[in-house]
Amino acid sequence: MAVPKKGWRKITVRNARFFWRTLGTDWEVNAVVVTEAAFVSGKRAQQLLFTLDYDLRLIGCGDGFRSYRQRAVISPGVVRMAIELSLDMWPPFTGLHGLPDVLLPASALAELQAAARVEPVTGLPPVKQ
Repeated sequence: MAVPKKGWRKITVRNARFFWRTLGTDWEVNAVVVTEAAFVSGKRAQQLLFTLDYDLRLIGCGDGFRSYRQRAVISPGVVRMAIELSLDMWPPFTGLHGLPDVLLPASALAELQAAARVEPVTGLPPVKQ
């Protein structure tokens, strides 16, 4: 089934155009990458799917209050890295109609998670989910 084009961001990798978007939940961010084929009515195209956690840290805010700080963000650079990794896999991500969706292996997700970190690791332990 075709998806509407509204709400997708464009990115070009290796001279090919891709489209991506994210959806945040309470503990993680889900990312979807597609090609132009995904927007063809009546057909379902392959998608690249990956999920990164927010890498939350509990911080003290004074007066005895504590809060969570998000330390990871899916940026265009992280999406580019995910696409590059998926193009180098076998079989590679093509975005063509009728092919199964592509999920990145744990080693690639760890690399992406590290690239998504926007604040260095310090002091307090990560939040358990």
